[in-house]
This record gives sequence, C-alpha cells and structure tokens, in this order.
Amino acid sequence: MDQTAYFAQMREKRKTEILISARKMFLTEGIAAFNIQQLARNLDISTVTLYKYFKNSDDILKALQKQILQDLQTDSFSDTIPAGKDSLDSLQQLLETFYTEILKRKEDLSLLLLSEWYLPSKEAKTASILLPYINKLEPAFFSTLQQAQTEHLLKTNFDISDSLHFFQQMNLTMLEHIALIKKTQYAKKKKELLQQIHQLISSYILSIKK
Repeated sequence: MDQTAYFAQMREKRKTEILISARKMFLTEGIAAFNIQQLARNLDISTVTLYKYFKNSDDILKALQKQILQDLQTDSFSDTIPAGKDSLDSLQQLLETFYTEILKRKEDLSLLLLSEWYLPSKEAKTASILLPYINKLEPAFFSTLQQAQTEHLLKTNFDISDSLHFFQQMNLTMLEHIALIKKTQYAKKKKELLQQIHQLISSYILSIKK
C-alpha cells in the first residue's frame, strides 16, 4: 500500500470512529445537547483535529443521516415474499417480518426522525425521511396484493392504489411511533409494541379480505 492510500485509509477509519461516537451521543443525550468539544474529549482528540473531518454538528448529523439511508439501500430484508397458505397469509407474514427487522433498526429510525426535525432545510419537506423504509417494502407488498386479487381473496370493490396509499400512511405512523419511544423505555415497551403491530396488521388484512 502506498503512502497516499494508507493516509486515505486512516482518514476513513478516523471518520468512522467519529461517527460511531457521535451517534451514541446523539441517541443518549439528544441532538440539542450535543457538544463538539465533548465529542472530541470522548475520542481523545483535539477539536482542531475533529474540525478537519466535520465543520460542525449539523455536518456530522448529515453524515449519519446519509450513512443510514445508504445502508438501507443495500439491505435486502424486505425482498423475499414468504410462502404462506395463500397470498393474504403471505402478506401478513411479510408485514410481520418487516416489522421484526424494523425493530432492530429502532436507533436508526430515531436518529433519522430527530435529524429531520433538527437540521435546517431550505426547501419545504414533501415526504417523511422514513419513507425509504416503506419504499423498500412496497414492491413485495404490491406484488402480494396483486396475487391475492388474482386469487379472488379481496373484497369486490378493492382498489390497490387506494390501499397502497393507506398502507403507506399506516406504516409511516407506526415507524414514527417506534422512533419516538425513548431509549430507556424501549426494552419495557417492546413486547407491547409487538402486540400492537400484530393487531394492526391483522386488522388491515381483515379489512381487505373478502
């Protein structure tokens, strides 16, 4: 490895260390209480060194936001449609598997939602920053609904486009609810949350079933 490549590798390593430490601080102390000087102390580096990587706390937050969304793009947790007894059973399993995985990403959801509220925006926000999670699931969801319609399992007046819109809003509301649960309360509320999710999914399936 030549010297240029070595220094580039070390710079990326240091940048990763900064983001890991900053992420922990944001989630533990909150974005408003975040302090660059404390971050530097936690990393045992000078603030001058830290500023060589990030201009300010907003810059760090944007980097974390970008990192989470990029990781989501390469994640395949919603690509496979479960083999159920019929398409509606597959749909229920798909949604429950989706939320099982989503709950593992609770910290990512919290950080994204907080960053959306905190970071200044020059343009009006037209969609929730959590929408990419729904978009990841949408192809499998749409395909399963189409199959259920082909199998004549859905109500006669069922409209897939309307259902997709309702599905999107329902899931965004649930994702925001998960994101807003305090870290200190999450372990205690997880079981109750799983029950709520199961009831929500079951009610949705029942509402579209013939």
